[in-house]
Amino acid sequence: MDKFDRYDCESKKSFDIMNILSNYLVTIYLNFLAENYSQGTITKSSVDDGLSNFRENFTMYAFYDKNIKREYVKSNEYFDITSKLSYTSLQKLLKKH
Repeated sequence: MDKFDRYDCESKKSFDIMNILSNYLVTIYLNFLAENYSQGTITKSSVDDGLSNFRENFTMYAFYDKNIKREYVKSNEYFDITSKLSYTSLQKLLKKH
């Protein structure tokens, strides 16, 4: 993500690619949590902490460029991604596992 951010931080295409990568990372992490929770290797408390920490770190480190980050945090794409990082979304994944 940093490579795209530094390469062409003003480009709409770069922003779109970073959004695709962000969604991919969130999906991987949610599947990781769902799988471990369904197997009993982590507790609901650990899941809640993991979701909270991931959301916080994602916001903090998602973009190298502060202007891009500011724009992204205001975007619908950011809202879509952070809404995926909820326990409700994880419950939907658990039904699939």
